[in-house]
Amino acid sequence: MTRSAVPRRRAAGPVLTAIRVRIGVRRYAMRVLDSIGHAPLMDPALHVGVRTLAVGLDPIRVLVFGGGLAVGYGVRTRDQAFDGPLVRLIADATGRGVVLENRAVQHIHVQRVAESLGPAGTLTFGVAVWCPSFAEALEHLRLAGWRSELHTMIRELRREQRVPLVLACMPVPAGLHAAAIVAKPWVHRLNRVIKQVADEYDDVVAVDTVPFLPADPGRPVTDAPYFAAVAELIAPVVVALARAAPIAVR
Repeated sequence: MTRSAVPRRRAAGPVLTAIRVRIGVRRYAMRVLDSIGHAPLMDPALHVGVRTLAVGLDPIRVLVFGGGLAVGYGVRTRDQAFDGPLVRLIADATGRGVVLENRAVQHIHVQRVAESLGPAGTLTFGVAVWCPSFAEALEHLRLAGWRSELHTMIRELRREQRVPLVLACMPVPAGLHAAAIVAKPWVHRLNRVIKQVADEYDDVVAVDTVPFLPADPGRPVTDAPYFAAVAELIAPVVVALARAAPIAVR
C-alpha cells in the first residue's frame, strides 16, 4: 500500500456517511409528501393535464410540468395549489384570458420530464413553467450531472418549438428540523446551478420560490396561502415572457 492511498481511504468514510444521510433524508421527505396528499394530477397514459381557466380574449396558454411544487402537496384542488392564483394574477396583469394546463408527475426525475409531456410536448403553449421534484435535492451527488441534465431537458423540450421557460427553483427548507439542516446547503447549490443554466438562454428565467418548514409524516408542509405566495413570485416572470414573445403566446 502506498502512502497516497491511506488518506483516500480515510476520506471515504465521511463522504459515504454524508451520502447515506442525504439518501435517508430523501426517503424521509418522500414519505412526508406521500402522507399529506396532493391536488388532482393528469392521467399519465393520456398526457392531458388538469386545466385551470380565466375566461377572456386572446388567452395565454401556460404549461406547468415537472414535480415538486407543481404537484400541489397538502391541498385538494388545483385552485388551492398555485395554479388558481397564478391564472388570476396573469389574467389581471395582462387583461387576457389564461388556459393553464398542469402535467406534473409525483417524484419525477429530470431525465423523464420531456417524456412525461407526451408526443405533443410543449406545442401550442406560449410559456412553460417547470418545477423540480423535491427528491432531486438529495438524489444528485454531483453538480456537474445536475447541470448537464438541465441542459438536456431544455433541448428536448424545445425540439419542436422554442417555448419560453420559467425554471422554478427548489423551495429551501428552513428551521431546525434535521431534514432541513441536512438538505438546505445542497438545495442552495442546486438552485445556484438552475440560475446559471437559465442565464445561458435569452428566454429562460429562473425564479426563487418560498422557503418551507419540514415536518413529520402526516403534517402539512405546504398549504393554500403558501402556494398563493409562490404564484406571486412566478406570475410576473410568466407575464414578462408572454409580452416579450407576443406571437408565440397567441
